[in-house]
Amino acid sequence: AMYLLVTARKGISSLQLSKEIGITQKSAWFVLHRLREACGNDLTKLQGIVEIDETYVGGAEKGKWGREVESKAIIAIAAEEDGKGSGRIRLRRIADVSAESLLPFVREAVVPGTLVHTDGWKGYAGVKEAGFKHRVSIISASPDPAHVVMPRVHRTAALLKRWLLGTHQGGVKAHQLD
Repeated sequence: AMYLLVTARKGISSLQLSKEIGITQKSAWFVLHRLREACGNDLTKLQGIVEIDETYVGGAEKGKWGREVESKAIIAIAAEEDGKGSGRIRLRRIADVSAESLLPFVREAVVPGTLVHTDGWKGYAGVKEAGFKHRVSIISASPDPAHVVMPRVHRTAALLKRWLLGTHQGGVKAHQLD
């Protein structure tokens, strides 16, 4: 099961695992849940230079633009810089994109005093006062697109969405993202 989990290019569902190793789907779900939990037990905080942004999971919403959402889940992402690549990553579902939701995520994910790189969203305004160094990139004022200015968090968001669509065929509900 572990081999199949780590070698599947798009992830593996419990149904697929149950067929591969000859157990019930319920047992396969339990095995996958335990393996994924074991893989994510490094709870040390991020340090160095950390990019932080948020993304939305869910389909298009009629009449809603930008950060306006009704049914989409909001995922906060923090990614350590490791040269040109990403180091460790933290993801968390948050209620909204206000400072009341974003700052606790930053405090839980990042070592105080670390350089936190965010976009110009007002929800990150209190990062410096919370004890972090803060670099702000105004994406709309930059000649480069967002995925160039903050590549690690945008790559993580793209991989998360691709995994949800590929493995779970988009059938994951917001409460299941935790």
